[in-house]
Amino acid sequence: MPAVIDFRLATLNDLDSMALLEAAAGYSRWTSDAIRTALERHSVWLCIERNHSDEMLCGFAIFSRVLDEAELLNIVIDPGYQGRSLGSRLLAWSFSNLSDDGICHCFLEVGQDNGPAIALYEKLGFKLEGRRKGYYKKSDSRIDALIYCKNLDKPN
Repeated sequence: MPAVIDFRLATLNDLDSMALLEAAAGYSRWTSDAIRTALERHSVWLCIERNHSDEMLCGFAIFSRVLDEAELLNIVIDPGYQGRSLGSRLLAWSFSNLSDDGICHCFLEVGQDNGPAIALYEKLGFKLEGRRKGYYKKSDSRIDALIYCKNLDKPN
């Protein structure tokens, strides 16, 4: 039976796998403690590959929520699974869940030099809302953060 890609809510049992994936993806912005805090305080969804009774973590997305707004804090896709539209699928699934929970808007920040991420977000309907000058430190310089917003469809 071929493997199936599925999505589910993360739990504290997923902490070690998420920390390993964060490091493997080369970002290493989020420590294990930061991921634990996110699991305890925020909405975290996983992209997993199911093969028989096994699960393999392919990616995750972390959202903070306040009233009817959410912010995408982090999204990571395993480098071995990139290029398969898993980021798009994970975000679409997350947006559906957020919308079902009454979230109307989703915000995010992205470095102005992150072309692939910007292309993904714009493809998913995010609109540029603003800019934070020099927000991200990159080597010995600073780059702007672009602020995007997506209006989420309300549930029927």
